[in-house]
Amino acid sequence: MKRSPAVYFLFFLSGITALVYEIIWTRMLTLVFGHTVFSVSVVLAAFMAGLGFGCYLFGNIIDAVGKDQLNPELRVSPVFSLFAYGSIEILIFAGGAILSLIFSHFSAFYSGLHTLMPDSSPALLNTVKAILAFVLMFVPTSLMGATLPIISKYYVTDDKELGSQVGLLYFINTLGAAAGCLFTGFVFINAFGVLQTALYASLVNLVVGVGAIRIYQDATGESSWFWLPKLRFPPLNISSGNRLWLGASFVCGFTALAYEVLWTRILMFSMSSSVYALSMMLAMFLLGIALGSLLAAPFMRYVSNLRTLLIAIQAGTGLYLIFSLYAMESLLSAPWNGYNLRVPAETFVRYFKDSAALMLVPTMFFGMAFPILIKLASGSSDYVGRGTGQIYVCNTFGAIAGSLVAGFVLLPKLGSEKSFIIVAIFNFLLALALFRGGNYMTLSTRKGLTTVMACVLFYVTTALPGNLLDSFFMRDSSGKRDPKKLLYFDEGVMDTVAIFTDDYGVLDPAAKRLVTNGVSMSASNEIASRYMKMIAHIPILLSSNPEDVLVICFGTGQTAGAAGIHPRVKSVDSVELSPGVVRGGTVFARENNDVLLNPKVRAILQDGRNHLLTTSKRYDVITAEPPPPHAAFAVNLYTREYYEQARSRLKPGGIVAQWVPLHSQSENEVAMHFRTFRLVFPYVLAWLPVANEVILIGSDRPFDLDYQKIKERLAEPLAPDIPDVYAFLGNLWFFEEQLDRLGAGKTIIS
Repeated sequence: MKRSPAVYFLFFLSGITALVYEIIWTRMLTLVFGHTVFSVSVVLAAFMAGLGFGCYLFGNIIDAVGKDQLNPELRVSPVFSLFAYGSIEILIFAGGAILSLIFSHFSAFYSGLHTLMPDSSPALLNTVKAILAFVLMFVPTSLMGATLPIISKYYVTDDKELGSQVGLLYFINTLGAAAGCLFTGFVFINAFGVLQTALYASLVNLVVGVGAIRIYQDATGESSWFWLPKLRFPPLNISSGNRLWLGASFVCGFTALAYEVLWTRILMFSMSSSVYALSMMLAMFLLGIALGSLLAAPFMRYVSNLRTLLIAIQAGTGLYLIFSLYAMESLLSAPWNGYNLRVPAETFVRYFKDSAALMLVPTMFFGMAFPILIKLASGSSDYVGRGTGQIYVCNTFGAIAGSLVAGFVLLPKLGSEKSFIIVAIFNFLLALALFRGGNYMTLSTRKGLTTVMACVLFYVTTALPGNLLDSFFMRDSSGKRDPKKLLYFDEGVMDTVAIFTDDYGVLDPAAKRLVTNGVSMSASNEIASRYMKMIAHIPILLSSNPEDVLVICFGTGQTAGAAGIHPRVKSVDSVELSPGVVRGGTVFARENNDVLLNPKVRAILQDGRNHLLTTSKRYDVITAEPPPPHAAFAVNLYTREYYEQARSRLKPGGIVAQWVPLHSQSENEVAMHFRTFRLVFPYVLAWLPVANEVILIGSDRPFDLDYQKIKERLAEPLAPDIPDVYAFLGNLWFFEEQLDRLGAGKTIIS
């Protein structure tokens, strides 16, 4: 029976929706769990584990369809798999919509759960996060994983076309995933909102499901609208011949995701860490895999020994990665302001060029390997479902392991360069294992050559210089930095942190600059120090009893240090995501009043929103100076929901202070901040301590701008170094009326 080409388009749409769910659900859950590396990793691991399990389960089941059904002549036909595919897409529609709605209101549940274990260890809390993520996402992601083997069963009817047909299907679905990634990051969220984007994706699944069932009905004359095969877990009997291919699939998945983690860290130095840059990185990763799976088709037709092709792919991947270490500065753009989105097309093209230069070739190799391994594991079209499921699940669990090992072990322990080399060694070792087990020459010759090549591999990798990326890391958005001015460098789980002496000449000879992931984030020159300290001074001096202070984002430590010197302040909790940034606070000890040695100050390694969600403590003052809103996920600390959380953790009459940068945003965007902040706080003042840096303060009670009281506070022992009350009040810029007028009709940041 002729297969309908329309199903290809349906499968493309299915790929789009899968990435929409992955991005949206990750965003929703990390807002609750906190945007830490662990939280992101556990959410993605849960998503991928469900995909792998579903592919394995349904891949084996779909090969056995017809054995215990009422109409075996019809249902044993591969055409019937289209009926199952349509039914599963309808279930994905239901599961995707329901889970998205649950996640959109998940913060209240998680906060309540957290109150039941307020003094729990981080290990227990992380375990709870993992259990919640896996349990909630398991069913819908398993259904998503089922689609590839089921559609493969529908299309693959000829043993000769097995590899090329699977490669084409994987190309179509992964191309859809790449498109879904780009559209979600660049268009959908901005146009529809987070929850609405997920709900629209679920409607697409419904259309795909109904469309597939209608095609099946037209082809067979049946009128049924829903059917699933009987679910039963297949036995884990793997033939000895397939163990090598499954092991190879695991290594391919391991290296692919390990490289993705490492590439993302490197590309941030060239492209910044904006949401758009991260979307482009992921889309390019998927596009390369898609193109590689398409490219595999002609190779499988004309290459008789697919083992040889796999050897070439693994060796080629490793060689390209070693080459990229030597050519990193030539492959990627010169330093530039990756947050500059005033010419979107130019920025998009530059993002595309950088991502493609670093990732396109090796990801095409990844994509080529996948259909080749499926063909080798399946053997014939009768077992394409089982072969696809086995290869996919091994690849997926390898990917989970690779991302975790690269992010939590290799990067923080060894740094980027050595991590790249170690992962490349896995590619070379797999190539050697495939050569050793092949039928080339005689066994003794193969053993001898394998030993020689292993020795050469060991010599070459250990002889590589250890400073290939040093020059690359000495850069930020303003240009190359002088390595001689480097004061501190830390490659950690969260980010790469560097601190340099700054070039302010005789007027400010001790100035320093904090650079994270190649982006200049903060400094200790006189201008920067003034506004960062005023973020603490303004609300504390206007608070009648500022005993407990929360500082979100540690940075150079100057805001927390300024809060800690006030005599009326008893405790300062400073929340920061990056351990490297906190450790770097010692370099700014002169500027931040030795904040890390101040007994009042407690550094908390946590996401700011997550701290507000889970803490039971109430504060008199809460300040926040996150990265500019264009930085990835930083906008979460500029939203209405964040301000509502902050207000809920204030004591009566407490004050929230929020930094709003003027230098990296348009006039319209700044006005959006004003309106959003005013929606939450009935009493608001805007201060301008230095040019281009606005500080908004908000409270549930009117501010007491009593001249005499402020003068008395400035006269207290250990009071901040503000010359007089005039210098303090001279920073006041806008009252509520002016802010309302500027923000009228502007979009709310949510």
